Amino acid sequence: MSNGDHETRERSESASDPIIRWRPWPCESCRGETTPISHLDRSFGSSGEDPKGGRNEQIDWRKDWEADLLGKWVRGCRHTDWHEVSLPVLATGSEHLVFFDEPGGEVIKVTHAGIYGDYYEIVTVRMTQ
Repeated sequence: MSNGDHETRERSESASDPIIRWRPWPCESCRGETTPISHLDRSFGSSGEDPKGGRNEQIDWRKDWEADLLGKWVRGCRHTDWHEVSLPVLATGSEHLVFFDEPGGEVIKVTHAGIYGDYYEIVTVRMTQ
């Protein structure tokens, strides 16, 4: 691999590279015709709870509820397994980490934990997260 200065260097896995752990969506036989968004859509209104608080608190409650629903859906499939890989970080941003899987020739973009569903609004003429 070459860097921006066209100097060839070896990318090696180091002990400090983070572990990426994931599990695929349910297999075809477990999910049927269901997609992640249709699973959430079918579950909408079935929480049994009415989120309290202001708009921001309701959004926070809803994103946690959706993440929990999707997690249970994924874990419900007995035909898929967890995968782990340690990859070097290629870049970071306010919402994502970007990894490079050199053997596979793929770039992997992962949302920072707790950022899923983050929202922005204008408060006193300023963009606020």
